[in-house]
This record gives sequence, C-alpha cells and structure tokens, in this order.
Amino acid sequence: MNKLNGQWALWAVLGAALALTACGTGSSLESGGAESSPRPDTVGSLPGGGSENAAGLALPQDSRKPWEKLDAQGYVIPASGSEWLNAPAGGGRSASAINAQSDFVAGAQFDSSQGAVAIEGLAAQFSAPAGGRADAVYRIPMQGIQPGAASVDVNLHLNSSSGQLSQCWVGVAEWGKRAWEWKLAPEGQTRFSLAPRVAQGADYINDLGNLMIAVVAFDGARFDLVGLGVNEIGPADTTAPAAPSGLSASPVAGGLELQWIPVIAADLAGYRVYYSNSTFGSTAAPNVKQVPYLQGGSRHLLAPLTQTTVVRVTAVDLSGNESPLSEIASATPLPGSRPVLEVSTSIASGTFGAPATLTASGATLYDIDADGDGIFEITGDAAGIATIDTNQTGIIRPAVRASDGSAVAHGAVSLIIAANLPPVALLDASDNLVALWGDSPATVNLDASGSSDEDAGSLQFAFDGDGNGSFGADSAADNLDFDYFNRGSYLASVRVTDSAGLVGYASALVEARAFNGFEYKFLTTESSSANYMSTAFISGAPSMAMFNTNDGGQLFYARARDAEGLQWRTAFGIDLGMNTGQYPSLAEIKGNPAVAYYDSMNSSLKYIRANSSSGSLQSSWSNPPVPIVTMLNVATNTIILREVNGQPAIVYVNSGDSKLYYVRATGASGTGNLAGDWTMTPVELDTNAVSNGFGFEVVDGNPAVAYYKNSDAMYKRSIDSDGNLPADWSQVPFAVNGLDDVLPDNVSLAVVNGNPAVAYIDPSVPVVRYVRASNSTGATIADWPASVALPELQSPIFTHLAVVDGRPAIVTYSSIYGGSTQPVFIRARDADGNGWDRWMGVTPDNSPSFNFYRPVIVSGPASFGIASPSSSSIPIYFPADFK
Repeated sequence: MNKLNGQWALWAVLGAALALTACGTGSSLESGGAESSPRPDTVGSLPGGGSENAAGLALPQDSRKPWEKLDAQGYVIPASGSEWLNAPAGGGRSASAINAQSDFVAGAQFDSSQGAVAIEGLAAQFSAPAGGRADAVYRIPMQGIQPGAASVDVNLHLNSSSGQLSQCWVGVAEWGKRAWEWKLAPEGQTRFSLAPRVAQGADYINDLGNLMIAVVAFDGARFDLVGLGVNEIGPADTTAPAAPSGLSASPVAGGLELQWIPVIAADLAGYRVYYSNSTFGSTAAPNVKQVPYLQGGSRHLLAPLTQTTVVRVTAVDLSGNESPLSEIASATPLPGSRPVLEVSTSIASGTFGAPATLTASGATLYDIDADGDGIFEITGDAAGIATIDTNQTGIIRPAVRASDGSAVAHGAVSLIIAANLPPVALLDASDNLVALWGDSPATVNLDASGSSDEDAGSLQFAFDGDGNGSFGADSAADNLDFDYFNRGSYLASVRVTDSAGLVGYASALVEARAFNGFEYKFLTTESSSANYMSTAFISGAPSMAMFNTNDGGQLFYARARDAEGLQWRTAFGIDLGMNTGQYPSLAEIKGNPAVAYYDSMNSSLKYIRANSSSGSLQSSWSNPPVPIVTMLNVATNTIILREVNGQPAIVYVNSGDSKLYYVRATGASGTGNLAGDWTMTPVELDTNAVSNGFGFEVVDGNPAVAYYKNSDAMYKRSIDSDGNLPADWSQVPFAVNGLDDVLPDNVSLAVVNGNPAVAYIDPSVPVVRYVRASNSTGATIADWPASVALPELQSPIFTHLAVVDGRPAIVTYSSIYGGSTQPVFIRARDADGNGWDRWMGVTPDNSPSFNFYRPVIVSGPASFGIASPSSSSIPIYFPADFK
C-alpha cells in the first residue's frame, strides 16, 4: 500500500477515550542492547543517521478532516463511540495502552502510509523490503493537551533480511523543533514517558491540537501494529508514586531476569530500570545506565550483560514524576546469550469468539500466559502453542518466557478483539493534481472500491467531493465522478457504513490549478550548442539528453531538480567519444533513464542506460555505451527508444537505404546494457521515401509505428508483443489520413484514451489534423475515421502529439502573433480529441526565436512542459504555469 497525497483511513466510531483498564502486566521483553542504550525521553538513533531524513519521512502536514468538528479553541474534537468493542450479551474485557484514560488508536487507523503497510481488521501489518522501509503516520486528537506518556502494542516477527527479531521505530512529532523524536520499541508493549520532555519545553501538539506519531519498519523488518495509546499529562501533578519493592535479579545466560512487586497507582505510566557495574544511590551517579523505555509490567529481562550488575527500579507516573529508587538487586550473568524468540498469533485482530492461536519458536521450553493476566497458565511446554480465549472483547496481551537450559528470552504479543469490526474505508482519486482549462471543469473519479468489511456485511457509500463536510446520500455505488470548477485544494472524502451501522472514513487530497500559459528556463549546461535533444519524465522529473556540438560533439544528460522543471542541474557528458550523440532519444527503461543515439564517427547506432533511477550523477552512467548496429547512416532525428514487453526497443531510419527499421533487445537482463542483449537482426518495416517524421509507441501491448511516405501518414502494428521477427510485422501498412495530403517530417503517434491516434500537417490548407482509431489496436483501415481539422495556423512545421492531463495535446512550430515563428500549443476539450481549444503561444511576444527542430510536449504525473532548442541551440524548457 502506498498512500500519498492526503490518503487517510479513519474511523469515527473509534473512541478517543475508551473506558479501558490495565491488562497484561506480566508482559515483558529483553531490553534489546541495554548496555549501550541511550537515556529515555531523548531523541533515538535511527539506522543510517539519527534524523528524520534517515527514515525518509517528512514531518506531516495536518488539516481538519471534512467529518470533523472544532472546539472553541480551534482544536479537533475527538470522535466518540466504541461500538466495535461492545461484547455480545453484555460484559467483556476492556483494555487500553496504559490505563482507563488512554486515548487509543488502532493500528489500522493510520493517517497516511508508504510502502508495504496492509490492514488486518483493526491491526496494521508492516513489511519492509531489504534495504527499504514501510511507514505509517498516526493522528491522535488531544484537544491541545500535551501527552504525558505513550505506548505501542506491536507483534515483532523475524526480520526477513537478518533473521533476528525485527525492530519497530516510533517517531513523535515535535512541532516546536519541526522534527521527529525517534524511539525504539523492542517489546510487545513498549511505553515511553514524554512528560520530562514537555517539562523541558517540547511541544508535541500542532495547531489543530493533535499529536502525530510515525511507525517505521526498516530493511526487512516485519511486525503487526495492534495499536497506539497516549495519556494526557496530569494537570499540576507533583506527587510521585511509591518506590517498587521486592526487586529480585536472577542470573541467566547473557543477562539478568528481574521481577518486583507492582506499584498500585491510578496514574502509573510504568517502571524505569537503572543498572551499573557498581552500587549506586542516585540515578545521576557515574556509569549508571537505564533502559530507554518504560516497562509496563513487573518483570524484565535485562540483556545483553557480561559483568556483575547492580539494578534498581523506579515507578513513573503520567506527569513524569518518578519514585525513589527501589532496593538494590545484583547478580552475575551466566555465560552465553539469549535465544532468538519469535512469538506470533494466528490473528492480530478479530471478532468475538474468533479462533486464535499463539505460537512460540526459538527455544526448548515455554511458559505461556495466554490471556495476558500476568500468570503463566502453561509451564515447561515443549510445543510452544496455546489457544487464546477470544470470548471477551478488547486487547489481549499474551506473554511467553522461553528457556533453553540457562538461556532465557521473554516475548509478548497483542491482539485486539471486537464485537463487530468497522469497515475499512479506502479512497483513491484518479488524479490528485488536476488542471483547469478555461471554463471546462476537471473531472476526477473518486474510487472507494478498495474498501472492505471483514464481517462480510453489505456496504453503503456516501461521497463529499469538495471536502466541505456535506456528504451525499448513501448508496451501493462505490465510486463517483466529481467535477471541480474552481482552483484550490479539496479533501475529497467517502463515508462507508456497514450493515451494523459502523462507519469508516477515508480522504484523498485533490488540488485543482488553473493553467496560465508557460514559463521558460534556459538550461544551465556546459554546452552552448545542443541542437539535437530529447526530453522525457525520468523518476518524476523532466530530463534531457542532448548532442553537445562543442569539443567535437558528445552526448550530454541533464535532469530537473523538481517535477515542474523550474530548476535544472548542470548537464554532463555520458558518452565523451568524438562526434557522438546525434539524434538522441531518451526513455525510461526498467525504471532507469536510457538513451539511443547515433555515433557518426563510427557510423553506429548506440545505446546507454544509467545504473540509477534518476541518472542525476555522472557516476550513474558508468555502464559503457553499447553499439547495436554498425556501418549505417542514420537520418536526422530518426531514432526513437521505447520499452517493449520488458526490453528496450528502437525504431530508426537508415538514410543509406531509405528504410525504416525496428530492433529490440532480447537479453535476460531486460535492460539492454550488454552487447549480447542486442543479437536480433533489425527488422525492416518499410522502404522508399520514408521521411524522418515518425512515431513509435506500444499500442495495446504491441509495438506500432506511424510515419510519412508518399504524402501519406502510414500506420503499422506488430501482431506480436515483441516484434522481433519480420513475420511479426506482416501487416501491410496503410494510410490513416484519407484524402488529406501530409507534409513530410510531421507525423506523430500517441495512445489516446486507450486507442492509437496520429497527428500530421495537411499542407494544402495548411492545417494540423488529428485522427484517432475507433478501437485499441487500429489494426485495419476501417478502424480509422475521418480526421479532425484543428484551427488554422500560419505555415505549421512539425507536430508532436502527447496526452496532457488526460486529454490529447499537440505542439507545433508556427506563428500566431504575426511575429517570429515559435512553438505553439493546443489541447483537446475531451479525452478522445473530438473537440479542441485554441492555439496558444508557448513563448511571450518578442521572445527569443527558436529553430524548428522538434518542440515536444513532456508530460509527467504532476506537470508538463515544452522542450525546444533556441536559435542559438541552447536547450530551453517551458514548464507549464499553474496558478
């Protein structure tokens, strides 16, 4: 799941203040590297750095959801109700993170997520790929009150990369510093005291009165997040709880097993464990260390240790008040280390009475507390399997003590049981960023079909397209086309109701911007002459390959720093041979940028591909260029590179024999990086009078070309998805222009709303014409209707057809101001191209003149622009200007 751009999954029925009591006080885990752990309540250290950049997670933005109300201070009022928790026939378990006043957020109630974060009932399943991450951000309305303590219920599985127990990282948004405070959650239930940081001035509450918490899995980590709990800081509370008593320390392999008598205090947040290699009377004494989180129960495994260790424990309340130290306990750990214990449950979330099994592995014998009451009902069990009683609702926290001789490990898990699960609401917008063109609305499909209900009841959907809090009528329709007429940001929402009346909400952010013409940006390059160039969206940003005629002619590459193309990096050489890089064609091949081009010095067609997704660094182009075809003369601007059925493919014109050719890599790597990938003989597509104006695209899964020949716009499509053999191109090419004349060098091909479409210039008027096939293949001449004539222009030259914001658009080279000739742009009024707007100049009046070589549309997922060289051959990019 990758939910960006304001994707939310929230349930209004989840109470922000459930009536819950502490449960599972025997839950404990080893301290997870306690000898080198940082002090509690401080910023944790993330893998790779220790800042939010290491997590790749920016501090979230927050806004009021359409279904929410604000109090007099402008704070979000927490939703009320916990119908999902109510047990049948009355009665049942209630449990919270810390105590009855905990604000509880179920794991599935994330505000946004990235990576593999799946929903299982009320829990969330995190699964980070090797070297990657998965994360989710949780939003907890606090009505402006700072948190005193927080807790995490998480079921840790073995890391798929290391085979060790996974790590769960938790970040609390500190709005005063605009940064995350990161903490490690190594236990099934881990608690953190936030009150000391609040006392030092930390501000965890944003302008809407909300607390934001991030949960992150790194590099193969896998876990189930059952829920988060937060308690408000106590008002003017200065009374500390009593000191724990009865502390004992039993030596085990590589550590000490601690146990003490629980402290009875209504506002108890947990216990803090201090330890040293010598006796100490103060927590501030030299060499005193502490476990970097609060222990919720009265047992703890302190490991790894190697020397005699002195231990003392304190009790901490929700306001951060800390008790005196307990009496001293000390012992010397036994040789060895704890086993790698994994405890899992068959379900992390379920309904009343659902079958649930606990399984422990990694040791020889197991003591099991299956109901989380602090008592091991099963002892010395070799199987490590127990049935969990789910005939009460709430959170159940089973615990396990595993042993393998003198080696001991603790583990704990959580599962949440509900009388009826609320529906999981998911909403996807077909476009998160849309453009308003004149008076035409932007239509966005709001799709809630991914919503579900594990109770298998029927669902009703109600939509609020503009996010004003007014939902339409409930119906069985799970999607809606909504029109946006005015620019602005809209939090489109859906309300999903199940057959029991429980409700789920989800939102998707839609930003509507008004098209306001073009800007222009001279690329900062080392070249003053780049008259052959190709532009494409690469890894989310416009990028350019160009032939630098300086220094004997070389192939250069540049990529914008942003999706709009407003700022560009300096271009650099990627093939520094002599007189190489003419007529480049840039495309994304298997996720990385690649270029096909002509090396006139060696009379060869070449190919080079970067080893990174952006190619922004010169070191990313360390793969050597691959000669594909030698001993040929490529005609001017007659190379097009595309990915065809998972392999790079090139269409080119050999001016030596005036033939159009197709060649595709067949190597197992699918990247074309090696000379051995290009062993197929190029296929001849057509001959005689083939001009250098043509298009090459994948049409309904098969490669296809459109090109000029004998005053016609010809079309030909392979009958095979690879197109490697002459027999694949057995279809006889035919003209799609009817009785129209066609100007040489001016045929363009694109897939428009699923069907192939062609643009060309009819010189008899002159006028740009557009024709779109009536089906997805355009395989016969009967599939091509009469062309549509666009508004007249003065001597148009060249056409480039592309899809911009869901509609076909064309750029050509002409004059509409009666002045200098320049690129001009037009876009259709509908998705098929049946009606068109007026032509508009890409550059303002009195702008620099531009030569006619291929002004092209560069359309990406969030923006588009026009690329063209100037008369002085300096590359220029014209980003679309939206207001």
